[in-house]
Amino acid sequence: MRPACIATVLLVCLTTRVLSMNVLIVEADGYFDGHKRVRVPKDASIEAIMSAIHALLPPSAPTSMAIFDATANTFVPLTTAAQVKTHARILLPRRPSGPVAAIASRGFNFAFDKGEMTIHGEPVLIGEVGNTGQGTGLTIWDGSVVLAKYLEPQPRGSPHSVAGRRVIELGAGTGLVGLAAAFCGADDVLLTDLAYTLANTNHNIALNEPRLRSLYPTQTVRAAELDWFSRDFPSSLQLDAVDVIVGSDIVWVETLIPALVATIERLLRWPLTPGRGKKNRLMLLSHQTRSTASDEMLFRLLGHAGLSVRRLLDDKDDAPRVAAMYPDESMAQKIRLFEIQDVQHEDSAATTI
Repeated sequence: MRPACIATVLLVCLTTRVLSMNVLIVEADGYFDGHKRVRVPKDASIEAIMSAIHALLPPSAPTSMAIFDATANTFVPLTTAAQVKTHARILLPRRPSGPVAAIASRGFNFAFDKGEMTIHGEPVLIGEVGNTGQGTGLTIWDGSVVLAKYLEPQPRGSPHSVAGRRVIELGAGTGLVGLAAAFCGADDVLLTDLAYTLANTNHNIALNEPRLRSLYPTQTVRAAELDWFSRDFPSSLQLDAVDVIVGSDIVWVETLIPALVATIERLLRWPLTPGRGKKNRLMLLSHQTRSTASDEMLFRLLGHAGLSVRRLLDDKDDAPRVAAMYPDESMAQKIRLFEIQDVQHEDSAATTI
């Protein structure tokens, strides 16, 4: 939990090619609960941006702001409007010495709780929980939207299609990717994360269940706890039936990476239901760089585990799909998609990124 003396204001600048406004999603611990939204022109000055934020706060709120720089992996002073276009999280500490958590935030202009994001024309309703201090799993992150939109156009029967397949999501959080897989026609979807997220995940399943049941009467969508550090995974997870593993924005801090890689390795090599070929099991990962050290550790450990990593949508021919999936070029550079497979028993175990 963050200390009560810290007032954190989260500013997310959501841009689209059509709208002339930026949407500021503001969280302010200690001042109000949940999220508040403000619209400002895309060409707004830094003074106008700060004024819009402070209009939500009492006069006693601090006037100085710092913004998280994902490249430097640290907070830097917010001094220009240009920073807001490429960086997301702004902090207003009541006390300069107070500790804060540095996590960049999202850039898609969707009111997720209103169903503005759709998969195959169906609204995907996702609720978030703000200001709990419990962790990152109660918030929607950009990588989940990117992976959801990647799954949407995959032709049934293609290697990355989830239609008719069994899907498990690691670090599901709000469950957006798993629910998108459900709307893509997956037979079974298992959303996994730590226990603190599950109430919200189950709430989001319930929001979408009536329409999913009408579309796919035999489909199952459920949530369950899965701790990457656990030695034993419950048999109730039915991991032998998993075809596709998905994960988005699940690489945050270096201390979690070895356990994550070990979990990915275990799932890819989990004994399969008789009659299912091992070649059918793979992982699709949406990854945003948080630090070069974390990236280096992630891909090094995946390689050491004998897992192949292939970047997706990396050819010039993929440019139209990339343009349709991302709100801007900068996000396309920051959030990358990867396919991970077990090549332990194959000729080549090279990791290519």
